[in-house]
Amino acid sequence: TYVYNADGTITHNSSTVHGTNTYSDSNIITLINGNISKIRGINYSYDGKNNAFKNITGYSKLLDFDERTTNRNNIITTNNSTINYQYNTDNYPTKSAETQVINGFSSIYINEYFYNK
Repeated sequence: TYVYNADGTITHNSSTVHGTNTYSDSNIITLINGNISKIRGINYSYDGKNNAFKNITGYSKLLDFDERTTNRNNIITTNNSTINYQYNTDNYPTKSAETQVINGFSSIYINEYFYNK
């Protein structure tokens, strides 16, 4: 369930049943300009360009699906990563390179984006 709080945050409560065990989770989601700025203790900052999933109807409503795809803009930093983008003439990403550092180990992830016109 989602609860829209008076302070502008959203509380997301979920439960999962595995056999006889029930697991519950609760997260506070902070939104700024239609982008998730904080969830599960991770802070996000964004560019001002179009997210690759921007024009998929209803996708932005899936707040718990994936922070990278359900925002208006593209994530450029998190607590442990930096993402650089290349864009097309419509300001949609065509390629991204994410450098992530966890426990002193660095990883680089490359994504390419393709669009139908």
